[in-house]
Amino acid sequence: MEKSRSCSIIGLLSKRSSLILEDQKEYYKLLKFCILELIRLIEEDCAVHFIVCLEYDLSLSIAEMILELKSRRPGLTLECVIPYETISDKWTIRKRDRYFSIMEQCDIETMLLTSYRRDYKARCNHYLIHQSQSVLLIDVEAADRADKVIKKIDETKSISRISLPLAGSSDYTLRNSSHTSYIE
Repeated sequence: MEKSRSCSIIGLLSKRSSLILEDQKEYYKLLKFCILELIRLIEEDCAVHFIVCLEYDLSLSIAEMILELKSRRPGLTLECVIPYETISDKWTIRKRDRYFSIMEQCDIETMLLTSYRRDYKARCNHYLIHQSQSVLLIDVEAADRADKVIKKIDETKSISRISLPLAGSSDYTLRNSSHTSYIE
């Protein structure tokens, strides 16, 4: 697999974002933006290999979207990154079933750590950034953290960013960048 044809997807969520995303209308609106950007990455950037760290409901939904796209577009692959072996132990049965279903259908499983470590998110982001040519960054009320992640991304990589702003605003921003210029 050519590195230049791969795309890592990084989700950054604020502590309040789970409350925002409980609103199904907002959650599906965010997912709509994500699917449109995934299709753009496939059609315009020729992305064929997607890498997702499975840790949040949002990342599970993104992985499911990629699997759906994969069923319609032969040649796409999905790599699921497992931050640490026991991540799903305390999840609900329904969420765990989704997780294992995704794992059964993905093309590559990558286990980063055998046990929980406080820095697992940083390690996961580091892996995602260094394994692909482009990054899709989805931040839900986490603009400061997103900006820090962007600073760690090599200038040769393309960045797409979907931002869900602070509560009270219904505007989503999709920014495409080659590291410096943003289009809103």
